[in-house]
Amino acid sequence: MMREIVRTASISLAQSLRIALEAEDIPAFVSNENLGGLPPGGITVVVADDADYDRGLAVLRELEPTAPAPAPNSRRALWVLLIILFGAFATLCVSIVAVTRWRDALPLGSADRPGGIAC
Repeated sequence: MMREIVRTASISLAQSLRIALEAEDIPAFVSNENLGGLPPGGITVVVADDADYDRGLAVLRELEPTAPAPAPNSRRALWVLLIILFGAFATLCVSIVAVTRWRDALPLGSADRPGGIAC
């Protein structure tokens, strides 16, 4: 009797699994491959013999992608970047306030004041 190894919407996963199973001398079939993933999970991969079911699951586990481990310093680098950006923003804000106060402190007719007229 045939047993289902996986039900998926991905034809590429189904065919990859079938090829991997056949490479291990496990007869396998893809059903509903012409559905194109509709309905989701409609494509199945089955093994022809119940005795091959456990070996087939092992092959499937080998095909499943694993998430890459995060780089050891990636979190630290993110914090350093955030601190640098915050420092740059704070410096810009302080500079704008200082220039505005300096400009407002100059007399109206001062040549140093932007738009001012020297007398």
